[in-house]
Amino acid sequence: RAARSALVFKQLSSSVSVIDIVGRGVIRTIPTDPDPVRGDFNRRGDRLYVIYETSPYVTVINPDTGAVIKRFPVRSGMDAIKVDPNTDLVYLGGKRELAVGIYEPFSLVAVDFLHAGTGIAFMATDGEENSLYLVSPAANRVLVSPRIRRRIAGELDVGDGPVWMSVMGEI
Repeated sequence: RAARSALVFKQLSSSVSVIDIVGRGVIRTIPTDPDPVRGDFNRRGDRLYVIYETSPYVTVINPDTGAVIKRFPVRSGMDAIKVDPNTDLVYLGGKRELAVGIYEPFSLVAVDFLHAGTGIAFMATDGEENSLYLVSPAANRVLVSPRIRRRIAGELDVGDGPVWMSVMGEI
């Protein structure tokens, strides 16, 4: 959260590089399963959850040391991950999935599902509204779900092929 480093997910070399923003150099490169596509931190920033295009695992990495803490089997083809900044629950979705899985952060056991009815490519949170935003390329929409109720409460038509979004003030 202090924005002193950045992560670069490298699918071709199956690794994540940690970049020192101030020093403008690579601090370390962390080997991963093949095709890492996205990751998100827990609220303390001491766990990085990484998903893969072709691997059915979520890897939990200590970003300070690069050590793999745990690997959990979930399902392959995950495209979207978001760790709830209030509860550390892990949300996992995919472009070919009709629901977003909600997982307990320590055992990665599914505790609930958010039925989106369409595939999800990216997720973002809004702390002020306590909402989860789900980007759906197939539906050309952004779906809105209150994080407490875990249901779709609204939809925004955003035009052809959305794949990513950023929320100002995102936590």
